[in-house]
Amino acid sequence: MTAAVDETLGTLKGPPLAHGADGVYYPGERSTARDVERAADGVPVAPKVWRDLTERAAPSGIRPPGTG
Repeated sequence: MTAAVDETLGTLKGPPLAHGADGVYYPGERSTARDVERAADGVPVAPKVWRDLTERAAPSGIRPPGTG
């Protein structure tokens, strides 16, 4: 079964990409890659949200990670 899946994925990903395409993905591939990236690098937070969170936390003495 594993060999058949590997063969199918090879067929899917083997041909050259169309101009402007960034890749061919199977279901769940991008979300898995994003999960791995975020586990390593953290979850992106919009600047305004980050400011709001740090401003609300400051009166309690809570400092953002990486600031001491």
